[in-house]
Amino acid sequence: MLSEANRNKIIFRLTAFWGLVESGLGGILHAFKLPFSGIILNGLSVSILTFIFFYSRIPRKTIIVSLFQVAIIKLLLSPHTPPTAYLAIFFQALISIFVYSIFSINWFSIFLVTTISFLESAFQKVLILTIIYGMNLWEALNIFINKTLSSIFSLEVVNGSFYLVSLYFAIYSISAFFISIFIFRLWKNNRNVIDSDLIELQEVSANHEEPVNYSFKIKKYYFVFMIFFILSVFTYFIPEHKSIYFYIGYLLRTVLVIILWFIVIIPIVNQLISYFLNKKLVSQQSEIDKFIDFIPKLKNHLFYIWNESIGLPSYKRLLRLIKRAFVIVIYSK
Repeated sequence: MLSEANRNKIIFRLTAFWGLVESGLGGILHAFKLPFSGIILNGLSVSILTFIFFYSRIPRKTIIVSLFQVAIIKLLLSPHTPPTAYLAIFFQALISIFVYSIFSINWFSIFLVTTISFLESAFQKVLILTIIYGMNLWEALNIFINKTLSSIFSLEVVNGSFYLVSLYFAIYSISAFFISIFIFRLWKNNRNVIDSDLIELQEVSANHEEPVNYSFKIKKYYFVFMIFFILSVFTYFIPEHKSIYFYIGYLLRTVLVIILWFIVIIPIVNQLISYFLNKKLVSQQSEIDKFIDFIPKLKNHLFYIWNESIGLPSYKRLLRLIKRAFVIVIYSK
């Protein structure tokens, strides 16, 4: 039997873990150069939400409270987070509440939540690319794919960008299938916790290097490079009958949209999010302080576990890290 006090402690640690994942994991994944890092991030978020729903007496209310607490932690620890990241965690929380409330927790419901969350993440990226670079991006990709396949395999492909985007969504869907199996097994192995299973969490001192934080100036150069790379694709692969005015117009449109998106829209939306979350912070201050104190301890444990597994393949190290992270979060007093 799990007492209410210990149940609340588990939910506290799960929320802190979620906050750490959302505010710090992106930098870590970037440091280790892991591909499709969004899949890992979304998978962890769904895992945590599954456990919060399971261990809570009033899951809907608990997830909403945890959601705002994680958003505040994200704001405090990663103040430059784009609005789309907040949208993603709000979507994951709401879809978890909706699906688990109807089907309860089982493999099918976990698969449904994971798949919908993954596809939302993939769709969000495709939509942003379309907003910034316009439909001409897909026209250029169609021509690029067709010319490449024609020269290498003598194949003629119409709407190659559609197949490319379909492959992108397929990778996310297949990943959702396997990750939902992993989440289900993780939940199944850690769902019968009782008070006597809980142990004291020992302090550890983990020697680790913080992920490299690239300066804003470096990010700007990278950003400019990406713009000119995409424009070079247009100038080379768009049919020759396109006039110089097309390229000038497209360049001006792209620059204008990028300025509006990154210099006007995102800062305004971030200000609105900050204003809203800061109002929430007033009533949650003591709880947020506890999270901020606990997160470095949890972070040390995770780095310690990661450093212990040096020599194993990266994917085995990652799976080991995730499994042990949940053991620490759920079984510690």
